[in-house]
Amino acid sequence: MKITEQDCTSPIQSLFDGDLNGLTVHYEDERCIAVSERHSVSNTHFLVVSKDKSQTSLQDASPDAVGHLLVVAAKVAKQLNLGDGYRVVMDQGENGKFVNNPVGSISINVIGG
Repeated sequence: MKITEQDCTSPIQSLFDGDLNGLTVHYEDERCIAVSERHSVSNTHFLVVSKDKSQTSLQDASPDAVGHLLVVAAKVAKQLNLGDGYRVVMDQGENGKFVNNPVGSISINVIGG
């Protein structure tokens, strides 16, 4: 099922607006934040979102920034007991978006369980 802007407020937009609105923060540092996904597609589903809004796509992102998001995703997955495996999805482009992302910063979906 594809979730559209009409179905929900983007959790990414909520984060940048300062409103967690019930989202669980799993990790945060100066570069990113990892939060539960409001509309989970699995038993465990969280987002790792870059705080750098200037990196709006994978083409714009530095390898260091993408690598940091992936390392944080792995740390949080371990914290959430996803040792049996999980899927990492990075949305790219208008047709690749699972959830409307009006802010546009790079993010990772981690899905497991």
